Amino acid sequence: MVAKHTLKNGSCYAGDAQGLVDLDPNSNVDIDGMYFFGLKEGQTFDELPTVYECSFTNFEVTLPAGKNITDFFLKGSDAFVTAVAAGANTKGANPEVFLGWTWTAVSGALNNF
Repeated sequence: MVAKHTLKNGSCYAGDAQGLVDLDPNSNVDIDGMYFFGLKEGQTFDELPTVYECSFTNFEVTLPAGKNITDFFLKGSDAFVTAVAAGANTKGANPEVFLGWTWTAVSGALNNF
């Protein structure tokens, strides 16, 4: 048996990260309902796994001005991504459930979420 991970309804603020999603041919993961924002040049979802059957569905992204989905989501990963305006996402985490009690909220990290 091979362990598999499932990520669902998450939000990814790219910020200064080196990439968006770093998968390998042998990654074993299903990802659904992710929202990506705060992207910069060079940050990519660079590879889809090929060894295991994985599912990638319902991604949304707010793109920098003048950029396309295929600038960030490479090698076929653009097939499950929809571009949305800032604040118009319907996928991703609900930050409301973290307000008032988490360090993330208290530190101000959710202010532009």
